[in-house]
Amino acid sequence: MNASDFVSRLGAEGRPVKTSTGWQCRCPAHEDGKASLAVSDGHNGNVLIHCHAGCGTEAVVAAVGLKMVDLFPAKTASNGHAQKPRLVETYDYTDELVELLSQAVRFEPKDFRQRRPDASKPGGWNWSVKDVRPVPYRVPELISAVASGKPVFICEGEKDCDALHRAGLVATCNAAGAGKWKPDFLHAGGTPAGIVALAEAAAEWKTQTALVELLATPKQAAPEQVAQSPEVANHFKNDVGYADAFVRHHEGSIRFCADEKLWLVFDDEHGWQRDTTGRIMALAADYARERYQWALKAAAQMDPDAGKRLIASMISLGNRKRIEPALAFAEYNRAVVVRSEQLDADPFLAGAENGVINLRDGSFQPHRREHLVTRRLAVRFDAVATVPIWERFLSDVQPDLEMRSFLQRLSGYAITGGDSRSCSALPLRRWRERQGDFP
Repeated sequence: MNASDFVSRLGAEGRPVKTSTGWQCRCPAHEDGKASLAVSDGHNGNVLIHCHAGCGTEAVVAAVGLKMVDLFPAKTASNGHAQKPRLVETYDYTDELVELLSQAVRFEPKDFRQRRPDASKPGGWNWSVKDVRPVPYRVPELISAVASGKPVFICEGEKDCDALHRAGLVATCNAAGAGKWKPDFLHAGGTPAGIVALAEAAAEWKTQTALVELLATPKQAAPEQVAQSPEVANHFKNDVGYADAFVRHHEGSIRFCADEKLWLVFDDEHGWQRDTTGRIMALAADYARERYQWALKAAAQMDPDAGKRLIASMISLGNRKRIEPALAFAEYNRAVVVRSEQLDADPFLAGAENGVINLRDGSFQPHRREHLVTRRLAVRFDAVATVPIWERFLSDVQPDLEMRSFLQRLSGYAITGGDSRSCSALPLRRWRERQGDFP
């Protein structure tokens, strides 16, 4: 990197002016109206930086997403050529509505920098994150974790967070290391059900923040009773955000059949049922009440004005003009949309009032979300039930016990409508009349 490269990272906000010795710019580390920052090339290939207002070099470098080592000549490879940094991964930091705020960028040789979208250059980037709202990694998932009572894992970096995400866990961290952790990062949407610090990160967090006491071994801490962040209200400012939050809250228990234009609702007692009585509207109303009760508790720990704004935003969620558009957008959420062919797709799963019968082996199991069984017999399954009329009929028409057992299995197979056995039954006497006796 040279002085020109450094100045380019300041963007238009730096207002650089070329001088006889280098550049004069506005310092990114403080509110600068006098172009206090001098940037020039040193004799050894390093970049010289000096803020006449007194900002430290490290603070200036950090403000543009760099490290001190970036001011010095790049290391050379075995062939004598300088190793050029290669971008290998990016990690998005978004707000509650999944709007991109900034990115953490990983380079090879190993290095990390930060950048933000450049509004003046569509598709371009500004390598300064000054004045960008700092947020923890994976904010929308933190909100969902709070709503569903899941623990939150704190990791050393984004790569570990992504690995835990693939394993079905909720994890977060912050850009630029644990020392940059903000006290309100764990309030996104409420108080987490539990906080888990992985061993690699725990020791550093224990010394860097007073928000929670995290141990040096992976262990779940008690929920922290801290003030809720009013930022969560932003998630509900439009119908799309409201719909996404509602879907995440009920994701395992609601589906929308796109071709039937009908909601389905799951509960442990009845399984999946088509909603013909307005249950989805009742769930939305219950969700609005829950958020209002949460806002009342959160507001008590906030600045009065901020608390009033939070309560007002949550009250509006109960209005019909908010619920109906939110449900309309939820119908297009990929997490809940299904088609009719996905329902009752397994012909060997027969629904009953109290569960599901697997016709392959006769086993019985509770209703399960993943089966998507909506059709059911109007009876409760009873493993020890008898059918005396059927059994007496079999005994009358077929005295042979082995043949009777075969006929019972054959009848059961026939009513499934399946053809996996590739068999058919022929009356033996009629077969012999047509074919003659076998030798």
